[in-house]
Amino acid sequence: MKNTRQITEAGLFAAILVIFIIGSFYIPVIGGAIFFIAPLPVIILSIRNTALNVVVSCIVSALLSSLLVSFSFGFSVGMLALGIGLPMGLAIKRFEPPLKAMAIGTLGAFVALILIFGLMNFILGISTEQTIDEMFSMSKDIQAEIDKTIESYSTTLSPEQQTQIKMALGDSSETMDNMVELLKLLMPASLLLMSISLAMVNYRVSISFLKRLKMAHRPLGSFTTFTYPKHMAYGSAGMLLGAYVLGSMGVVDMTTAMLNFIYLFIMIFYIQGLAVGYFFLRRSISKGVSITILVLVSLLGLINYIALIGFMDVLLDVRRLQPKKR
Repeated sequence: MKNTRQITEAGLFAAILVIFIIGSFYIPVIGGAIFFIAPLPVIILSIRNTALNVVVSCIVSALLSSLLVSFSFGFSVGMLALGIGLPMGLAIKRFEPPLKAMAIGTLGAFVALILIFGLMNFILGISTEQTIDEMFSMSKDIQAEIDKTIESYSTTLSPEQQTQIKMALGDSSETMDNMVELLKLLMPASLLLMSISLAMVNYRVSISFLKRLKMAHRPLGSFTTFTYPKHMAYGSAGMLLGAYVLGSMGVVDMTTAMLNFIYLFIMIFYIQGLAVGYFFLRRSISKGVSITILVLVSLLGLINYIALIGFMDVLLDVRRLQPKKR
């Protein structure tokens, strides 16, 4: 009787995941949000059911959805949902600390992304660099048409104005090429940050659903007391130093290594810096105003400074708190 219930439940959640995959493919704008929380039904199923049923459910969902969307999309989202949902669901089921559960989900997402890119390259012959080039090819074509149109009208202008326009057009094309090259250089860090984002979003959303479903889980805690373990600051500084030393010795490309580690360092400790700012702002103003101020400060290009504050908080406990380990 129990096995029948579990199989039925697995089938139901498989259908929900199919809806998520199809919705993320066909629905404009909202589809992006649906894509991000696609692992949610897998997380809940992992808490309620067996690991084997979860794996079978995700495989069936990926295959069924591939009939209604492209194979690469259905397969990718299905495997990504499995990579995040199963390990994170099991971590929540074992009442692991939130930060550890998110770290487990991040690792699962990163492994899933690497496998997806590898299999796409093996099956379809599409490399990561080709994917990036295709992403920007349409933008380049549009930019080229705009450049031609502007050039055709520039003949009526003075030589000085024509020179200025040519310089501007050259800069726009060069900027686009630089963006493509930078994205390629930052691909390892970008994949890891995407994995972190997926894990954090799905953990936060799943906790809200678990509360509504009255399922046992470990409380998330307040963002004002969020903090990384102190050894994470030492480890991050050590990785930056190691990348510099290895680059100086010629073991790895210094530019690529340093760009990736600096990018990761800033983005990771930026979250800690936001927690510090939110803690001090909430002491005197409301939640909504605090969030608005932090968003505006970030949009002003001060993310690097926020990340530095976060790094110093991990080392020195700027908030003078001793929060529970997360």
